[in-house]
Amino acid sequence: MSKIDYFSAATSVPGPPTARPSRRPLPRLVPVVAVLVVAVAAGCAFLLLRSGPIDHRPVVLPDALAGYAVADPGLQFSQAADWRAGMREDFGDRPWDGRAYGGVPGPLIHLVVVRGDSDKKGSLTTVREPFTKIGDVTCTQTFQTVALPGQSESGPKRMDRWAQCWRSDDSLTVSVLVVLTTPQFVPTAAAAVEEAWALQE
Repeated sequence: MSKIDYFSAATSVPGPPTARPSRRPLPRLVPVVAVLVVAVAAGCAFLLLRSGPIDHRPVVLPDALAGYAVADPGLQFSQAADWRAGMREDFGDRPWDGRAYGGVPGPLIHLVVVRGDSDKKGSLTTVREPFTKIGDVTCTQTFQTVALPGQSESGPKRMDRWAQCWRSDDSLTVSVLVVLTTPQFVPTAAAAVEEAWALQE
């Protein structure tokens, strides 16, 4: 399994919010007394990109994903200034963008797309095995948690209401983080990755 760095969006939804671990304090995980660092886009999976030719075509974000309409403006993580600044720092001139679909009470789907190769892998920081392959897409519902001050709970934890799926090659990375969901939604999350992937070609 390739090692992957995860970067998440700044967004607010019921349950554990996502966080860029190197950029802002760890949030509370509710109701589990722990911190889940989902580093996506918003929760979303990304590979660190090497220097090389850049595909300057803009990424394409669909008007609906997996049958879900674009989420309300207040749930659009990609409009947060700190998220966009972090993406610019990480990916520079490479085209990238993100959008949220669905909403509360769920599922809430965070899509992030980056044009760039995946030759240089980062360290796997927030997702844990078991990984499930669905075609060319990799998915997991197990994430690394970090205990809050005064708490002892930390380590890998299966999150039944979270799912992360991603696909990456030398020119494109597409990631979907789904929150407020169920394990039965994982194949749909994988299909959402493939749906967004096809739009970029």
